[in-house]
Amino acid sequence: MPGWGFHNHPFHRLSRAEREFGSLPKRGLLPSSGTAFAKPLAPTPGSLNSRFGPGTDLLFFSDKSTLTSSTRELSFAQPQPGKQTTDGEESDRNVSEQLRQAQESTMSYEHNALSSPPGKPDFSRCAPAAGKRQERNSALRVCENFLDAVGMTPLIYLRRASLETHCDIFAKCEFLNPGGSVKDRPAKYILQQAEKEGETATQSTETQCDTQGEDMLKVCGALVVEVPFHKVWHPDHFVAFSGRLASVLNACWGNQFDNLANQLSHYETTGPEIWDQMDGRIDGFVSAAGTGGTVSGVSLYLRSQHPGIQIGLADIPGSALYRYYTEGVLRAEGSSVVENIGQGRITGQLQGFRPDVAFEIPDAESLAWTHSLLEDEGLAVGLSSGVNVAAAIRLAKRLGPGHRIVTLLCDSGTRYAKKQWNISFLKEEGLPYPRMLADQSREMSGIMEAIHSAYAPQHVVEKIEKEHENDISAPGSKLRSVSL
Repeated sequence: MPGWGFHNHPFHRLSRAEREFGSLPKRGLLPSSGTAFAKPLAPTPGSLNSRFGPGTDLLFFSDKSTLTSSTRELSFAQPQPGKQTTDGEESDRNVSEQLRQAQESTMSYEHNALSSPPGKPDFSRCAPAAGKRQERNSALRVCENFLDAVGMTPLIYLRRASLETHCDIFAKCEFLNPGGSVKDRPAKYILQQAEKEGETATQSTETQCDTQGEDMLKVCGALVVEVPFHKVWHPDHFVAFSGRLASVLNACWGNQFDNLANQLSHYETTGPEIWDQMDGRIDGFVSAAGTGGTVSGVSLYLRSQHPGIQIGLADIPGSALYRYYTEGVLRAEGSSVVENIGQGRITGQLQGFRPDVAFEIPDAESLAWTHSLLEDEGLAVGLSSGVNVAAAIRLAKRLGPGHRIVTLLCDSGTRYAKKQWNISFLKEEGLPYPRMLADQSREMSGIMEAIHSAYAPQHVVEKIEKEHENDISAPGSKLRSVSL
């Protein structure tokens, strides 16, 4: 059912069935449509909707920008026969008076503000602008399939990063895509391109360079071929090998590194979404590069709308892009535990791309911000997101106070639990670990004592087991975990 309301609770178009079941609310607000809508509220004893029979329309109607009942008079049905009205009669009069006063008052929809219902706080500052109503409706859309659900991810204000820089830093939550990452967008476009060009086949090949991605492919029934590590110029580098394998098998080759459908997906979706969500008020965008499709596609669109926008590239040790864009030489130095970003060559996505500034983010810095995103913002994201936020902070400090910066949260941190949330791994690598892991380690002895004492005493267990030894109604339970 189309509609929108506070906190994304929709207004529902009233059906005859809803009226017959008596689920009408006491009052509702309309997005200036002239159609009967209502906010779903449970009937309460003594309320009008519990005291009047089916067909009672206790709603505000709106034809234009002001709540009015001009040609659709607000009327009250008579009480059902045999129903007492003295009990709570005063309450009904009060509600009726509220409705009458609201009908006569100037509770206008000033394009960008919703008036509050009687007795409610003023939420006008939270209301979407007129141009955003359609966007809100599309965000609450019903999707036809998995691919239709890709995109339209929310933008979140990062409080700590913003406070530290005296800028407004926002992050686009790409981990909320149905497949769990920013990769959903190019994957959708590459598949649609293959279908359009008639290149779909029973087999396909694609490159993947992280263990978690390999596990996901195995779940989907793919055969994962592990190849030896080679430099990007080697004929058996995994990308070149993948292309030749596709040719031998007569399979479809996605080629996400050089297929420009990747870049196009971000030019046509991610970039416009950011521009609309920021109302065009954006001073900088920064992102890391793996294939390069995200940063090049988004920046291409944003520059077309705002030529003066500052584009930043975030890179990691072990990748060659930082030195290429700062020194003009493809040379990698160092290493990183961060997966899925960094590049040793100029891919097809990066041809013609030039950032205004590039940053190399060491692992200690990206880890610190990844952990901060969880502790301070409640966002459990991967290390590449920490790289992006660290780079956004650097760009904000470079531009100075008062600027508005956007970056991406690429995927969920649950994918990398064995690394970024593993205190033993982090200690071995000499990397910082979150405060909560340190606290957990210090409290472990006390926790173990509590766990031991939480088990039922043996004599109680034996007694209960004896009482239920002939009970076959309940199956035996399997071992389950308990979260602390």
